[in-house]
Amino acid sequence: MANFLNDIIFKTNNPESDVARCPNGRAKMRKPLDAYAKAATNLYGIIDRDELAEIFNSQNEEQTTGKEIYTLLLPNVLKSRPYAFYEDYIVHKYILDDFGILFALLAEQADKPRFIPPKDEFLGFNHMGGAGENRHWLRFRMFVWDIFGYSPKTVRICDDIRDYVVCGNGIQEFEPIANTCGLAFTDRGHLHKFFDLLLLAKNNTRIWPNNGYTPLEMHDLLKKKYPMRTASLAQPDGSGIYVPKKLSADQLCPCGSRKKYKMCCALTEKRGTAQLSQEGREMFYRLWYKLLDYVNTRLGISSRAVQIPLLRLNDDASLRLIRDAVWERAGLIAEFADNGHGLSDDEADMLRSWHKYHLRRRFAVVKYKPEYAIFLSMEKNPDEIKPYAVKGITTSICNAMQRPLPFMLETVLLPFGNTIVYDTILEAFSVDFGEGIMEMFDDEYTKAKDRYGLITDLREPLLP
Repeated sequence: MANFLNDIIFKTNNPESDVARCPNGRAKMRKPLDAYAKAATNLYGIIDRDELAEIFNSQNEEQTTGKEIYTLLLPNVLKSRPYAFYEDYIVHKYILDDFGILFALLAEQADKPRFIPPKDEFLGFNHMGGAGENRHWLRFRMFVWDIFGYSPKTVRICDDIRDYVVCGNGIQEFEPIANTCGLAFTDRGHLHKFFDLLLLAKNNTRIWPNNGYTPLEMHDLLKKKYPMRTASLAQPDGSGIYVPKKLSADQLCPCGSRKKYKMCCALTEKRGTAQLSQEGREMFYRLWYKLLDYVNTRLGISSRAVQIPLLRLNDDASLRLIRDAVWERAGLIAEFADNGHGLSDDEADMLRSWHKYHLRRRFAVVKYKPEYAIFLSMEKNPDEIKPYAVKGITTSICNAMQRPLPFMLETVLLPFGNTIVYDTILEAFSVDFGEGIMEMFDDEYTKAKDRYGLITDLREPLLP
């Protein structure tokens, strides 16, 4: 079904009926424009046709337009599909296999600057390897080849992993992928080295969600843009995390109910049942920052310690990089728990549960209840969609997000005792839904609840 739908989308946006005779004297433009289209889609994944024309025009004497790009390159697309057109965009050939990722990619790129190198460097991204190769990947490859031997198979595996990173995927899934491909590590030290080298390569790789910037470059850009957005114990609730601005009682509720806030989600906020208790949130952040500090020290991501009294000295971008490293190297959580480090037995057990049961996914937030928000997991197989009851930490998720329902976000769900919380970061996609989609989410929620029940504890086995 997915392949059928993708084929329909391709044919709708790249119709043979649009093929036209090349304008006089413009055939010579086809080859350079094709090179720019391949380089841009390798570097960014997706780009607006007019924006590609602007880049081309800034680097060449000959000038073009987004309309001409479509006219000249459509025959190439129909012949070999090196990339494709989608509405006003040109998209990478990988996206042709799953147009569903296109909207998530656009949301991740939104409001981020675009990396535009000089002409020679730009055209160096004409092949997929150009978008991902750096000296760190060479070290990674040499390590894999030293352990598993140099062969067409291990070359292909390294290429696949690099391309996976370029497209913006995390690396938390690489251990099972490596095992499936035949990279079965018998030495735990080798496995740690594998992930250390992989994380270093990833942080220095130009990836699609960052519009061609590396994670480290984007970190520096965000640090300059948001220098004062820090978490601090000086916040009123003393939990060490930023608390959203308070809402006016008479304004419309942000959940989209069209009721006044005081008659809607304010009632839940007043009860305080949709978030952790003061004791619970203090315990959560104390343990969370201990974990971040351990991972930061272990991997050397930031020169500053991640400790609650020093949170004013840590910017959001640094904490985000360390947080991402936690889930890309989730084995460090168990390592931290097992090695003591002054943890109580309860703290060590909590960390082990985070390592074992954490759930990193895209979700649709579909309902707010007095004691939690309901997240639907976004799965390729509709029968695997599950409903999760998720509590906020310092405030309800409604107050934290202040967005109308439903909306999509990406986060990591964690067990916290017999409840479910998230790992401090909720990344919402800037996508609005019409009434038809809202009804679809309601229907999916009902089906998922009937199939699995409402999941309130990640540690409990699921009923089919």
